[in-house]
Amino acid sequence: MEKRWYHFKLLCKEVTEYSPKMWGWLVTNIVVSVALPLAQLFLSAQVISWLMEGVAIQEYLTRLAIWMMIIIVLNGMEFFLNRYIGVEHEFFRIGMMYKIMNQLSRHDYPLVISENGQKNFSESLSLTGHTNSLFGRFLREFNGFLSAIISFIVYLFLIFQVEPLFLLIISILIVGLSIFKLYQKRLAPIINEKQANNEKKAKYLRDLYGDTRIAKDVRLYQMVDWFKEISQEITQQFIENLKPKIKLTLFENTFLSIGMIVLTGLAYVRSIQMIVIGQLDVADFVVYVGAVTLLASTT
Repeated sequence: MEKRWYHFKLLCKEVTEYSPKMWGWLVTNIVVSVALPLAQLFLSAQVISWLMEGVAIQEYLTRLAIWMMIIIVLNGMEFFLNRYIGVEHEFFRIGMMYKIMNQLSRHDYPLVISENGQKNFSESLSLTGHTNSLFGRFLREFNGFLSAIISFIVYLFLIFQVEPLFLLIISILIVGLSIFKLYQKRLAPIINEKQANNEKKAKYLRDLYGDTRIAKDVRLYQMVDWFKEISQEITQQFIENLKPKIKLTLFENTFLSIGMIVLTGLAYVRSIQMIVIGQLDVADFVVYVGAVTLLASTT
């Protein structure tokens, strides 16, 4: 955990050195990402509320136009910010790649050509090599993570206003998912070690296939079928190594799906009960159920 926190602070430091304004754009993008679905949700509720209140058609159209303009502006801002941050993020990645290369040129030559030096240089460059590398996806994932957290809190607050009991169900879901993530974290090194050994065997076999020095012996002693049999065993072992991870992911998705079905079903049942006894109007019902749906999408 301490190592991850160190790397996170290092990434933040590099982003700040590249362009301090990026954090301002990032915060603005997060606010817009959270506000847009909320605006669409409240517009649906307001439309129903205006109809039930018997608002005059002129005023109705005026209010609708104002809300539509807000949503259009938010959509435009989201599109612009995603494009702008995406481009700047790519420049940041490329800049970090050149920074690593320039840093290499300042080291002593014996250090650069050493095995350890070459390994460190290769690993450093791999962090900036493409858009899905660490420096290529950091801001994108950080933006998505914060947006999801803030959205989760907002939707949870809206639900709590109507039915505090749902906090218990959501707490159970969060604890359950945390347990699954913990098991995944413990399982990952074991699977990675097995797959690394499996990959060594596969690489050795590929090298043998391509070795022209034994091509004659392979054909002379009819070893092709033997090689195929070994290749199939390696492939089967690869699948067997992944089975624990696949099963755990399947259980996690099943647990989450059942939890969200229960949560959504209870939301509809409880809201309908409250409408019948007059504790909830239709407009609030739209907001309430919509918040549950949005909450499910962020989990």
